[in-house]
Amino acid sequence: MPKTAEGDSYRKKYKEEDISKALVAIENGMSQREASKSTMIEDVQASVKYFLDSSPRENPFKNNCPGKGWYAAFLKRHQNITLRTSEGITSTSSVVFEADIRKWFSTVEAYLAENQLTDIIEDPSRIYNGDETCFWLCPKNKKVLAPKRGVETCTRLEHHPKNNITVMFTFSAR
Repeated sequence: MPKTAEGDSYRKKYKEEDISKALVAIENGMSQREASKSTMIEDVQASVKYFLDSSPRENPFKNNCPGKGWYAAFLKRHQNITLRTSEGITSTSSVVFEADIRKWFSTVEAYLAENQLTDIIEDPSRIYNGDETCFWLCPKNKKVLAPKRGVETCTRLEHHPKNNITVMFTFSAR
């Protein structure tokens, strides 16, 4: 079971019956994209209902649940929001901040200065960079509502990443 804030209880963000309905729709010829949109609409509707049930206020919805027309109108009113495919990241990657990276570079620079090795960074043939990427053997990208502009990638936390193949690239600055 995923972690929750103290005092909160775990609540699934989907219903098994919704997944079953989407699978049946796909088997009957609906595209996976359309099936995922349908599920997304229901997720947003359920979130609005949950909010209105827990914070009662006057609204035009029957049983506090908006219809599909409301969802379409919501997207039309908020043209900066669109349906995008999220990219899964591990919990380790989700807690790396710019300050951490800058601290690492400062530490390396201090080490090189302390050991009189700063000539290394003055010679491009001695500077290498490495990068890694992984290819998921079983990708599970979900559609999420996100800003159209200003956000390069959409990510979601992967609690149990599947098997993957990692490729490491190394190249010289020269």
